[in-house]
Formats: sequence, structure tokens, C-alpha cells
Amino acid sequence: MSESWRAAGLLGLRAGFFGAAGLLLAAAGPLAAAPRWEQVAGPSGGLVTALAQARSSPEVLWAGTYAAGVFRSTDGGAGWTAATGHGFPAASVAELAIDPRDARTVFAATALDGQYSPESLMRSSDGGATWSAVAPPWGLVSALAFDPRRRGVLYAATSYAETSGLYRTADAAGSWELVGFSGHTVTSVAIDHRSSAVVYVTASSDAGFGAAADSVWKSTDRGQTWSRHTFPSSDLYGLTFDVARPGTLYCIASGPRVSRVLRSRDGGSSWEDLPLNEEVKDYYLASLESSPSGVLFAATPQGLIRSSDGGATFEAMSCGLARAGAVSALLIDPEDPARLYAAGAGVWRWDAAARCWQRIVEGLPVSLFSGSIALDARRPAVLYAGTEGRGIYRLQLDAE
Repeated sequence: MSESWRAAGLLGLRAGFFGAAGLLLAAAGPLAAAPRWEQVAGPSGGLVTALAQARSSPEVLWAGTYAAGVFRSTDGGAGWTAATGHGFPAASVAELAIDPRDARTVFAATALDGQYSPESLMRSSDGGATWSAVAPPWGLVSALAFDPRRRGVLYAATSYAETSGLYRTADAAGSWELVGFSGHTVTSVAIDHRSSAVVYVTASSDAGFGAAADSVWKSTDRGQTWSRHTFPSSDLYGLTFDVARPGTLYCIASGPRVSRVLRSRDGGSSWEDLPLNEEVKDYYLASLESSPSGVLFAATPQGLIRSSDGGATFEAMSCGLARAGAVSALLIDPEDPARLYAAGAGVWRWDAAARCWQRIVEGLPVSLFSGSIALDARRPAVLYAGTEGRGIYRLQLDAE
């Protein structure tokens, strides 16, 4: 799998995160007449690369862009203001993480032409009015994860530097400690919501610049000790919990000319290697997302696929997507897990009755569509889509 495609999947979608690089919708019945997108006063001048929502204040949204900085909305996306205040670098935003207890505190992982700089991680504690660099010399930030139970605790996975590894702060980045994996490539981090002492990462088995992340590591004591399972000649990423099956989690393994799913059903103590079945054996996996109904979805350059048996077998969901091209990721409606959205060359939603996708792009400048989409957590019938240079568009899904 190419680095550019894998990066798009990693930066576009995080489990439990508001932002997504793509979307899917499975409606309960036949779809109404196609609603129309409307432009809202939002980020403009650059590709929208990240959308995030504050858990403590659902009306507060943040958007990161490729070239135009960071924007903030305090009214659920109706209006946006530039939040690239004093101290923010002239850099692209790869990922956003909002403090789950403080909607004014946000972290932005940045990249300057793909190179490390002291400004690779920026923090604002005043709603974007001022920013400060909070990254020690550790490499490019691959993933961010807040501890769901301990205030101010944030993990950062980093790669592509001699000092990269897994870092943690207990005071919202006032100071950092190296948890482990010094000099290793670390591509994803996941914290068990049932016990935040349990941490998983995908990382290289040995130190070395650019080494492949060929192992899943688990700690039950917040990183003091680790156990690992290594998958030779593999590059692992995209750790995802199964929300319908406690103790089950997945990650993606990319190898020479193939990708596959790794599954653990005992909290990471053991892992199963699940090669893709014949129907989808040539698909490359960008991201995984599980549904409360027990269905596992995967976004790929070839389209959307799904599994009803925990990743053992997948089937293509291709009807209606012939013109969509690559589907970068997916989003499941938290209010109704049967509703799914998909993004490729435009925006699509699933008609469960017809078992086919329908395109919903009326009013959306498809040629500038970035693939960034998100549902409004307070109003699940409202969908947002990011564009390149034209800001944010909004769609009322239940409009007649």
C-alpha cells in the first residue's frame, strides 16, 4: 500500500472522533428526493483536512486545513472564525485533538513539507487566540489519543526520527515523558475505555529510522511494561475497537501486494491473521470502523466493503459507486448505526431497501470536495462536508 494512501486513511478517520475522511449512510427505507447542499460561513482558502468536535461542548467544532490554518465554530457549524492566532506556524494540519473536558483546549498536529520541526505539535488553551509549540524533538505525529478517564493525559505516537516513539503528557503538554519505543516507528495508539491503564500501539519491533510497524504492543500498566505480537514483513496501522464485542479489536496489516485484517478476541492476548477472502482479495484497506450492530466496515481505494462475522469474510458494497472512485473512509451515524455515508468523487448514502448507494451532491462543488465529512452530534440529520478553497458545506438529510 502506498504511503500516501495509508496516510490519508490514518489522518482522515479515528474511532470516536468527529472528523472523518469519508462517509456512508444506510437509510431505513427509500430515500426522499435529493436534498441540496448549502455553503455555510466556514474555512476557506485551503483543503479541509480535519474536523473535530468538543465532547464537553458539542456545539464547538474545529477544522484544520491544508494551507489556511485552523478554524473554530461555536454554534454547531453555522458560523466560523479563523483560530490561527499568534504563534501558529505556516503549516498544514494533519490531525486535531480536543481536550474532552475543555472545549477551548485543542492540539494540532502539523507537517511542514513532511518534515519534523519543533512546531510539529501545537497547543491552544484559549480557543485558538494564541498557540505554542509543545513538541520535543520526536518526529512527525502519527496519532493522538486522550486518556478517557484521567484529566489532561494525552498520548502522542510519532515516527520518522531517531527520537520518535510513544510520548505522554499528564499536564496537557506542559511536560512530556517517553513511555516507550524510543527510535521506533509508531503508527497508531488506542486506549481501552473500560480501563485506561490498558494501552495498545502498532509500532516497529526494532528501533531504526523508517522501520515498518510490524508489531502490536499491549500494556496493562500505562506503559511501564509491554507484551507484543510480531507479524514479519507487515506494516500495521489503524487500531480499532469492536464496539459490539467487548474485548475484541482489529488492526490493518499491509504487506507486499496485499492487505489483511488482524483480530484479537481476548483483549490483545492473542491475534488471528485474517487474509481477505476471494471476493475482495485485491482490495487495500485504508481504515476500519465497527458498528454497534456488529458490522465491521473497511474503506479502500476500490470502494466500501463490510463484514458481518468479525472480519473473517468481507463483501463489496459496490452498487451505485461505479463513479465514486476511491472511497477514503466511512462514518456511522451514532444515533442510528444502520445509517452509513461514503465519500469518493462526491458524497453518497446507502439505500437499505434498494441495497445500493445514491449520490447526494446537488449544490456541492464536487471538483473541490476534500473527502472530509462529519455529522452534527446534536443534530444527526445535519451533515457537513469540507472543500478545497470553498469552505464548509451543510446538508439537511431529512429535507424533502
